[in-house]
Amino acid sequence: MNGVGAGAAQVGGGFGGQGRPDFPRASAVDTQGENVQRSFFDFLQTTEQRVDEQEEEEDGPMVREYVAQLRSMVQYGKTSMYVDFATLMAHNQALATAVLEEFYRFEPFLRKAVQMFVQVHEPKYVMDEGKPKEFYLAFYNLPVIHKLRDMKVEVLGQLSAVSGVVVRTSEVRPELLYGTFRCLECGSVQRNIEQQFKYTQPIICSNAACSNREKWALERTECQFVDWQRVRVQENADEVPPGSLPAL
Repeated sequence: MNGVGAGAAQVGGGFGGQGRPDFPRASAVDTQGENVQRSFFDFLQTTEQRVDEQEEEEDGPMVREYVAQLRSMVQYGKTSMYVDFATLMAHNQALATAVLEEFYRFEPFLRKAVQMFVQVHEPKYVMDEGKPKEFYLAFYNLPVIHKLRDMKVEVLGQLSAVSGVVVRTSEVRPELLYGTFRCLECGSVQRNIEQQFKYTQPIICSNAACSNREKWALERTECQFVDWQRVRVQENADEVPPGSLPAL
């Protein structure tokens, strides 16, 4: 499952409803998240590999691994970057540990780092019909592959790999990823409101002079949607305890 940070966009000057000045509210900054973003960008920029991984010669030519992968993404119109977690761990253990233990928190920053990386090396690929393109990460070579039965509440929010059998999939449907909302009290617009597994509106209007929390209009033409699919997974037959039914 795949999965750029979200938050209330600051609104420009002017006057909202009832002649009130439109002052943007200050937004919280996740300093550690920004550090993760910079470190991951550095990882993408500097990681190298040999042109032929099967080559035994240690002095073979080297290429920047993720620059080469990005070229392939552009060629085939892909937006997911595959990252070897073992390589990340070898490059920066502290970064890898943070990603592993707090993936849900840091994923928007990781994806923003990928977007910055694309902006540097393939600037024309960043936009899609005038809107910023979404990029995703898929990690492989994680240190542990969990059994489905071991996926308990303790691993919520972590980066986890699980082994199982796909038994059912739903049809692919559009899902709202980032919403743009217009305040019906003062007219301020808030963009990039990340959807938290349900239809999520802004908590409060970004205009400091407005206290609206409930009256919003969704600006559909400015929203970002992604393809969504539900996948049902069943544990492997050889992992089912005697006398038990396979866990789903």
